[in-house]
Amino acid sequence: MIFVPHWPKTLGKKIQIDLKLDRMLEILDRLGNPHLKIPPVIHVAGTNGKGSTVSYIRNILQKAGYKVHAYTSPHLIHFNERIVLNGKQISDQYLFEIMERTRIAAESKPILSDGNIGLTLFEATTAASFIAFAEIPADFLVMEVGMGGRLDATNIITNTILSVITPVDIDHADFLGDTIEKIAHEKAGIMRANVPCVTGRQKKEGLDVLEYHAKILKTPIFRFEKEFICESNEDDKDFLFFHLKDGEKIDSQTYPRPTLIGPHQVENVSGVIAAIEILNSRGHCEVYYEDICDGIVETYWPARIEPIKKGKIVEMLPNKNWELFLDGAHNPHGATALARWAETRRDKPLYIIFGTTKGKDVTEYLKVLKPYVKFVCGICVNHETNAQRGTDISDAAEKLGMNTKPFDFLPNAIQYISEIEKNDAIVLICGSLYLAGDVMKINENIIFADSE
Repeated sequence: MIFVPHWPKTLGKKIQIDLKLDRMLEILDRLGNPHLKIPPVIHVAGTNGKGSTVSYIRNILQKAGYKVHAYTSPHLIHFNERIVLNGKQISDQYLFEIMERTRIAAESKPILSDGNIGLTLFEATTAASFIAFAEIPADFLVMEVGMGGRLDATNIITNTILSVITPVDIDHADFLGDTIEKIAHEKAGIMRANVPCVTGRQKKEGLDVLEYHAKILKTPIFRFEKEFICESNEDDKDFLFFHLKDGEKIDSQTYPRPTLIGPHQVENVSGVIAAIEILNSRGHCEVYYEDICDGIVETYWPARIEPIKKGKIVEMLPNKNWELFLDGAHNPHGATALARWAETRRDKPLYIIFGTTKGKDVTEYLKVLKPYVKFVCGICVNHETNAQRGTDISDAAEKLGMNTKPFDFLPNAIQYISEIEKNDAIVLICGSLYLAGDVMKINENIIFADSE
């Protein structure tokens, strides 16, 4: 049986998202302020690459012998994936307990007529997670921002030792703003005075904003292509990490390529290496070269251009020369990472099965991938109440001049592709982490850490 939080109840509709921190301050005060008792925090914001960055940092620190908590969202299959305690997913029993303690605190002095503070599920889960992070001893907590940064529920923390801001691009425009500058301003909200911040590859307009905030806060900033950079070696088995000074490479170190697929993952890892070096230099930890290498190659993060090699869906493909990949990228910037990977896979025709939530920019996403895609299957995500209809996706693809057809069920799309393509091909299922979760459930190819 899969754990599903018994509270807060949404009764089929989500509580309206209202980005502010007063509700978090109130519920945490009622809980005894557990967020003031958690281990030192490495806080990760950005548009894409947050989850894999958290996973790399966690694994590297664990390889060095440290106890590490982690907080990520959303989950793919099990809600417990969101809260990792010393390398293991929180148990169902403990998760129920901390959610119940949070519920009782929320209802002890109701503000709203429905008997609680009016917490969203993410706020409630974040507040509950602080209880676990405070009660279970650890050396570090690696915490992923849910949305934005400045007013995100996680930004209540006071003991950040390092901030990481992965590439910033347009997403959640209704809440964060419709320009790179506005969104970068929200992401910069996790910066702390005199606490170092590592930034991934940024567009100029976004980097300008991050640099401005760093200057105001006197935050030491370490920027991709300014203080560090990476280059893949010709054999593609490893890559070089360089320190930069005044635009010049001053030294280098060779690292193995990450197991996670795609050129963007090398860039993600280079930011992680910079982060670990900063933690080392400031005396927060003692991590060796071997720890970094082992952490890089042993990091697994599902639905990031993940090859699916067995399971029910794979068995539907015509033969073993067909390939199936799964990716949760849900915005145009994520599609750009997929396009960089697709450029390296011109050896076989590429079919995509694409599903996403309403409000996402389907046209821009597909436009980025159009040069590499032979056919688009539009599909409705089964377990997302706000899912985009498959017909709407196919309509957008058709307007772009792409070959397309809508489907109600994933297996039907797989079967159709298998029937119309006579050569070996690649099938990429993408567009939503909720869709990725559906795929993993259907395929029964789930690999997660053991629960406590």
